[in-house]
Amino acid sequence: MVKRYHGKWSAVNGGGVEEWEEAVTAQALFDGSGEWVGMIPNAPADLQVRPQVGGTFLLQWTYPRESEEIEPSEFRVYNDSGTGTINYSTVVDTVSHRRGRLHFSYTSTVFANGTRVRWAVRAVSAGAEEKNTNNVFDTADSAAPPINPVVWITRG
Repeated sequence: MVKRYHGKWSAVNGGGVEEWEEAVTAQALFDGSGEWVGMIPNAPADLQVRPQVGGTFLLQWTYPRESEEIEPSEFRVYNDSGTGTINYSTVVDTVSHRRGRLHFSYTSTVFANGTRVRWAVRAVSAGAEEKNTNNVFDTADSAAPPINPVVWITRG
């Protein structure tokens, strides 16, 4: 269990008077044994999944920086392997966070045609993972890509 403590730090001017208008609010997180967990980044937003021809999935999301406590180092990608329940103890893959970037994506490995897969993405910073449960799902399409027909143009 993680305990969350909020605090406010303020500067003290040369006369010993606190400057509350410049105070900074932050929170510290501790686990059940009292160990510091760290600050937690914002949750990814706008998660979307699109099946790709060939049986892979394309995941896309944004990372909102508003009210950010700490920047993530990476995003962890999870799925349910077609079972219906996402296993958050098994990371499928990671995507590095890049400062200043808003949009991120991940392309999965191949799934059998017709397999319905549920996906989730979580932000991580210094080992502290935010715990959003937003997820999306779609069905794999492993059909071969369409072949473009040959078109003959003749002058008449």
